[in-house]
Amino acid sequence: MNRINWMAFIIGSLLLAALATQVMAQGRRGGVLQLDEEKIKGEIEKPEAYYILAPSNLTYQQTPPEASFLARLYETVEKAPF
Repeated sequence: MNRINWMAFIIGSLLLAALATQVMAQGRRGGVLQLDEEKIKGEIEKPEAYYILAPSNLTYQQTPPEASFLARLYETVEKAPF
């Protein structure tokens, strides 16, 4: 489309939209719209709160180191499995 056709299309569309708006406005009756009362049933959620305690100081004792288990490991490898 060239520029003149494009402008004519835009102006025509705007005039058509204005005319449609005016026709719709004339079809309405100027009255008050009253709505009935609506009841909504439900439960209110209680707010939740989280409290994180700081870690306490732990007192612990180290266990004494055990003897090397390599000798027992070698014994199991040298034995027949069944």
